[in-house]
Amino acid sequence: MELTGKLNTVTETVDRVAVGAHEVVDRATGAAASVAERAAGVAADVSEKASDVAVGMSNKAASAHYAVDRAADATHLAAEKAVGMAAQVSENV
Repeated sequence: MELTGKLNTVTETVDRVAVGAHEVVDRATGAAASVAERAAGVAADVSEKASDVAVGMSNKAASAHYAVDRAADATHLAAEKAVGMAAQVSENV
């Protein structure tokens, strides 16, 4: 009987340790999942911000291209007017 009691005590102790180990594993799993979720959220935020920056840069490049085109048009128009004015001056001379 005494041996059976000791075995029962050992079994109960092993069971408590196993339950404790399961709790530790569950908590570690929960913590790892939480960290992974946060990391995914941070990565998504970074990706979104990088995308926003890329769009902004693309828009600025498009604006710069538009400005260069308008400057080229203005230069061409000014050159045409200068040629026209020079032609009028030479006709009047």
